[in-house]
Amino acid sequence: MGAPSIVVTSAHFQGIAEISRNLVVEATSMDGIVEGIRPASGERVFAVQWHPEWRIADNADSQRLFAWLGLLMRGASFEEAAVRVARRSVQDSAPD
Repeated sequence: MGAPSIVVTSAHFQGIAEISRNLVVEATSMDGIVEGIRPASGERVFAVQWHPEWRIADNADSQRLFAWLGLLMRGASFEEAAVRVARRSVQDSAPD
């Protein structure tokens, strides 16, 4: 997401207790709950435990996540999609 932390909506009573050696933790909540994972082998899989779809109109981080996912679905690499979304975010925040 291009940031050391983001705001997410997380409301769960279950979570990952032990991570497989085949997975990498991408995100955790402040209380240590795993919120995002991906395969260590680099396959095009990314899983989140939070709810980016909740109140998306009010959450720029969720909007960037869905923009990134959309680019992936159209064939972009993880890195290419991240750069394009980050570039868009900078352009959107620039003063007129």
